[in-house]
Amino acid sequence: ASSIAQWLHCSFYLLLTMGQLSHYFTCFASNPGYLNAGRSIVQHRIPGTPTSELSYCRICRMARPVRAHHCGRCNRCVLRMDHHCLWVDNCA
Repeated sequence: ASSIAQWLHCSFYLLLTMGQLSHYFTCFASNPGYLNAGRSIVQHRIPGTPTSELSYCRICRMARPVRAHHCGRCNRCVLRMDHHCLWVDNCA
């Protein structure tokens, strides 16, 4: 009975570890919502907000929605940015 319990414990541990690594690499490799200079600013806005609510990034030299912020670490403007996470080296 103990060998079955050990096998279940090891398989559960491996399942959790693989899930954590999968989520980590997905977060690491995903696009946090960088603003592209080639896209129209209307494509970046939230539906229902007026297009007059725009700001200008002096570093990127482009118009951006009010909710977008410039990340000094990525050196790009990011939609709905909260902070730059050093654990995944990506904006969150």
